[in-house]
Amino acid sequence: MKKSIHVWSHVALIIFTIIALFPILFALMSSFRTDNEIFEYAAPFTIHSLWPVKWIIDNYVTLFKEYDFLRYIVNTLIVVGTILPVSVLMCSLAAFAFAFYDFRFKGPLLSVFLLSFMIPGEAIALPLYQLVEKMGLVNTYGGLILPSLANGLALFMFVQSFRDISPSLLEAVKIDGGSWWTSY
Repeated sequence: MKKSIHVWSHVALIIFTIIALFPILFALMSSFRTDNEIFEYAAPFTIHSLWPVKWIIDNYVTLFKEYDFLRYIVNTLIVVGTILPVSVLMCSLAAFAFAFYDFRFKGPLLSVFLLSFMIPGEAIALPLYQLVEKMGLVNTYGGLILPSLANGLALFMFVQSFRDISPSLLEAVKIDGGSWWTSY
């Protein structure tokens, strides 16, 4: 009985995986065919709806030559490659302070940070753009990177993780002569 349930759960997971991956596979296969072929085999669904009759790479040549897609990839790598480590460092340092140190207005300040990630991005998009424009950072990497560095959700996740660490571990670091940075 348990083996039967185990087998059927795997079959169900495989079916759900195929359903979830189908749109990605369809888009990938469609990128290797002409527009006419995509619409010709759209309905009724056959093997040619998914598998191209004639394979072409013209779409990728056009993408990289005419639209300079490599520039977009490089821009993404620069922005994400900067935001990720700096944001992790900033949020983890702030969370360490919130988790282990007592200071004035700790509770209200943490609440403000937590509320910040509950506000939809659409609600602050225009004021954020105006701020970036006043700083003269429109069409620069700084204009994309600076607003994304402080992240309330990342801060919250770090605070929760740090709260799981025993305070006696920090005391042991102090006894051994470790600094604040060593504790961090």
